[in-house]
Amino acid sequence: MAFNHTLAFCNENKHALSNLLSSNGDMQFYQMIVEVANNEFDARVPYLFGDINIKEANVKSPLPFSFIKTLYQYNC
Repeated sequence: MAFNHTLAFCNENKHALSNLLSSNGDMQFYQMIVEVANNEFDARVPYLFGDINIKEANVKSPLPFSFIKTLYQYNC
């Protein structure tokens, strides 16, 4: 339900958000979005994959987790 509200908010405010996230936009706003997204990701991973350590996870893990692990390692 919260995800639906987030999408609706983004859709209703897409022009303002586009301006804030553009190359001439507000860098602090962009950094806040990244921080919130990272916190949400960290909070939700245990629900998707159990209590795991991404850095030490087995390579033979399910495809979605393998993809997420690759992204995580690339960004660290």
